[in-house]
Amino acid sequence: MRLVTLAAAVLLTESVATPQHGYVSIRAPAVAISVTGGAAEVSATLYDANGIKGDGLVVEREASRTRIVLVAPVKRGARLEAHVRTDTDLRIEGSNGGPVIVHRVNGQLEIVNSNAGIVLDRVGGTVLASTSNGAIEATLHSVNPTLPMSFLTSNGRIDLTFPANMKANFRIESDTGPITTDFQLARIPGEPLERKVMRGGRLRTIIRGAVNGGGPDISVRTENAPIVIRRQKAG
Repeated sequence: MRLVTLAAAVLLTESVATPQHGYVSIRAPAVAISVTGGAAEVSATLYDANGIKGDGLVVEREASRTRIVLVAPVKRGARLEAHVRTDTDLRIEGSNGGPVIVHRVNGQLEIVNSNAGIVLDRVGGTVLASTSNGAIEATLHSVNPTLPMSFLTSNGRIDLTFPANMKANFRIESDTGPITTDFQLARIPGEPLERKVMRGGRLRTIIRGAVNGGGPDISVRTENAPIVIRRQKAG
């Protein structure tokens, strides 16, 4: 994959066409990141804390892949706003800049952040989300019936909503925070539904249970905060 020249790539706004079901990756430390599906092409714009557009984005692309990288230093409060096709596999790497927010994207979503939260609004497919010192909130209107998912954080609440008919095997872990779910969890053969273990001097609760007959694994883990798993209501 050839890197476009800095003169051509470091622009106020970058827009490049991406075929349907393409792949987009974003690496942007020290900024908040927002990605919205539904666009005809990929675009990304950098704003400073005052909402003024700024330079500093490099875009690399192949036939079905787009890579967006922040290469310039930014001041506190900056944000990156991107638009992608609805059906897009997406990887985002953020850190120390604010939340990562994804709206209405369907695909394989891998979101990595630190010291801030992750919000996934009306997404579909499969999710691997991890952060530290931040909450994770996700609403999935559909799930891939064959792929596992994970939602991992520390010192942050996890609040997840899944389709009522989803089939999955949950592994849910927390220590000081309570665990609640709307789903009826059935015992997985050979494993207890709930057990307590000592880790790092703390007593952790681990729940293993199947939903709607079982399916791909979904791991949910946090510390010092509650976990809420909701069943999407009809309509």
